[in-house]
Amino acid sequence: MKRIFKKFRPDAVINFAAESHVDRSIASASPFIKTNFLGVGILLNLALEFKIKKFLQISTDEVYGSILHGSFKESSRLDPSSPYAASKAAADGLVIAYYKTHNLPVLITRSS
Repeated sequence: MKRIFKKFRPDAVINFAAESHVDRSIASASPFIKTNFLGVGILLNLALEFKIKKFLQISTDEVYGSILHGSFKESSRLDPSSPYAASKAAADGLVIAYYKTHNLPVLITRSS
């Protein structure tokens, strides 16, 4: 990844990369942790190193768990119920931590 950042010198990162499919995450969580959490950490470190102006994390509404009626709000409590959802929630937490710790400009989308 560092070679790509050096070559293209991006000013923004949009992270669409993810392992998905809840059923596969239940059968084997490791690829989900590696891609969805550790991969985000790599991108965040590169974003700092290359002074990225905006980091957009594409997440999922799965981080909220399930709801019987109504809809989630951005401020709703995270309640992941699968390894996939937990890996995405952990990644979101890391993105928020980089904002709070390093003042990295970030956005997180959580769509279905």
